[in-house]
Amino acid sequence: MAEDRPEILDLLLRCSVRLVNSISTVLCAEERAEMGTFLHAVEDEMLCSSLMPDKVPYFNAPIYLANKSQIGKVDEILGPINEVYFSIKMQEGMVASSFKKGDKVYIGGDKLLPIDRFLPKPKVAGGASFSFYCFPCRRRC
Repeated sequence: MAEDRPEILDLLLRCSVRLVNSISTVLCAEERAEMGTFLHAVEDEMLCSSLMPDKVPYFNAPIYLANKSQIGKVDEILGPINEVYFSIKMQEGMVASSFKKGDKVYIGGDKLLPIDRFLPKPKVAGGASFSFYCFPCRRRC
C-alpha cells in the first residue's frame, strides 16, 4: 500500500491540473464579446466587418455564434485601421454561404488586442535617447 501512494498522488495531481485547466477554459469561454457582422461568403470563408473600433482579433482566434458553438477561426485581418474587416476560416461541417448578411459573430474576450498596438507612438520631446555605439558600423546608431 505504501508503494502505491506516489502513483496515487501523481494521478490526483494530474487530474486536478486537468480540472483547473478545463474550469479556466470554461470561464474564458463565458466572456464572449460581439465581434462583428457577416457581410458575404468569399471562397468558402466568411467576410465580416468588426463592431469593435478599439479592438482587433488575434489571428486563429475561435469565432462563435450566439449559442456559443464554434464556427471557425480568424484567418485574415484587413482594411484600414478605422474600419477593420476579418475573414473566418470555417470549421469542418460549416458552410459560409449558409449565413445571412448581418448575422452576428462572437469572440472570447481574451482573444482581442487593443487598436493602440497598431498605431504609431508619439515621440516624446526631450526624452531619453536610446542610441548606442554600433561596433560593426563604428558609429552611434
